[in-house]
Amino acid sequence: MIEFTITDGILTEAVGDEPVVVIPDGVSEIGRRAFEEYKNLEELTIPESVRVIDDYAFRGKGSIKRINFCGALERIGTRAFQGCISLRELDLSRGVAVIEDEAFYACNLVKQIKLAGLRDVAESAFVGCTSVNDITVLDVCGYASIDGALYKLDSEGKPEVLVQFPIAKVKLNPVIAEGTRAIGRNAFSYSHIICFITIPETVTAIGSEAFLGCANLMSVDILNPDAKIGVFTFDECRSLNEVNRAKKS
Repeated sequence: MIEFTITDGILTEAVGDEPVVVIPDGVSEIGRRAFEEYKNLEELTIPESVRVIDDYAFRGKGSIKRINFCGALERIGTRAFQGCISLRELDLSRGVAVIEDEAFYACNLVKQIKLAGLRDVAESAFVGCTSVNDITVLDVCGYASIDGALYKLDSEGKPEVLVQFPIAKVKLNPVIAEGTRAIGRNAFSYSHIICFITIPETVTAIGSEAFLGCANLMSVDILNPDAKIGVFTFDECRSLNEVNRAKKS
């Protein structure tokens, strides 16, 4: 049995232990921590009426294996799906405008991410998604997929910020798209494959924790002598021997 508490279109609480849950049609928002007390959730269907999934709505629901998004979303909140460790695919191809900070933190079995309708994605939205081998953007918007990585584009449609590299696809020496001007927060975090990387001269900023936990990273070459490096950028990189920054001419 499932008990929903719905007020003015907002689902504020769901209690039960049925493995398959269909959110009632007409719900416009799944509220903050709405499923905190729910047990044994394995498959979730979110109807077209839902526009917002608020902060922590499904945090820690490690039994979720499948999510069916039936309509476009306006926002997925902070850590909304944190720790959904059984989820293997993330299909948001019907559209999501905003994905907030660490929305899918540590969803470490997700292999493919499909996105559309993007307006703003937090740089750490997919931190800890260590099995991702492909991120696809299915429409023309302010973001694009380049060799499976997610980039924010500038006004001319060129790569501006590397938001997330597909961690499971990382090679020993991954290549950053030509013209990229910044590497976002957590863009490479927890990659255990990467050993060497060259940061192009066009990159002027490397975000905080960009290479956090890259345990086998041994060498970094930064070709722009003025590139700003954020805090904890190379934290927990226990194999790192040298960070080589180009000298000013």
